[in-house]
Amino acid sequence: MARKNNLDESLPFIEEFFDNSLYKSFTDRKFSLLLDQNRPEWRIVPSKSFKQVLKYLLAKNLFLENIVHDNDGRPKSIYSWKTENEYSIAMGLKSNSYVAYYSAAFIHGLTLQIPKTLYINHEHTASSASSNSRGSLIQSAIDGAFAKPQRKSAEEYTFQDWRIILTNGMFTNRLGVIQSPEHGDGIHLTDLERTLLDISVRPAYSGGVFEVLEAYKRADDKLDVEKLKRYLTTLNYLYPYHQVIGFYLDRAGYSDHYTNLFHYDLEHDFYLTYNMKLKEYSEKWKLFYPKGM
Repeated sequence: MARKNNLDESLPFIEEFFDNSLYKSFTDRKFSLLLDQNRPEWRIVPSKSFKQVLKYLLAKNLFLENIVHDNDGRPKSIYSWKTENEYSIAMGLKSNSYVAYYSAAFIHGLTLQIPKTLYINHEHTASSASSNSRGSLIQSAIDGAFAKPQRKSAEEYTFQDWRIILTNGMFTNRLGVIQSPEHGDGIHLTDLERTLLDISVRPAYSGGVFEVLEAYKRADDKLDVEKLKRYLTTLNYLYPYHQVIGFYLDRAGYSDHYTNLFHYDLEHDFYLTYNMKLKEYSEKWKLFYPKGM
């Protein structure tokens, strides 16, 4: 008669897997998939159910159960491996996600504020990116789009006293995404240059344009402006965001050597942000920006 599988015997294999995992937090569905994929390597017999294995690991305090709530107040469990880090837990909501926007700016020391909102981005698929046609720019269409408020994600959760916003960004193949050297716990975030690019494009996810300008000022000698330019070129936006970045660099006091990298193709008037009621105009950058900035 075959000996019953003992999860104590499987534990070293399970620990090795999750200790070395790039991500540390998972939904129950994701953990179930990992169990199905790794059952032989973990030496777990088929008779042991997903719930039995999870209950065992929770009892060992290796996985911690964290309850988040969606907009309708419905609870959802996120299981974090040996960590209580809120960034890691928030990333567990979506596979292959990463910390972005204002949250990444905070980690990089680009703001003095202490945000209570966690911005987590997960990307569209490569196939959806290839199917999108770029089209061409028409000034009236630009004016109409930026006269409206910025579209925002409707996918929000609360966790303890944190608000979590999940954004579904364009496919970038994780351009500029790094693993945080200061934070363990499987935290992935946009690097400094990608963060500045993202908050320039989506200032509403970043505390607004005045906070974005402050981020450029605080980046100063840490910023690789040429890398920022490479990222912008790689992402190939339809809108002329080079005018936005050049404006921020100019206002933050960067030299002409760097601002001139973005001073090209000034074919259209553009906007620093959406839905500005009172605005001024920069002739140099052909850019509208909030009055008094």
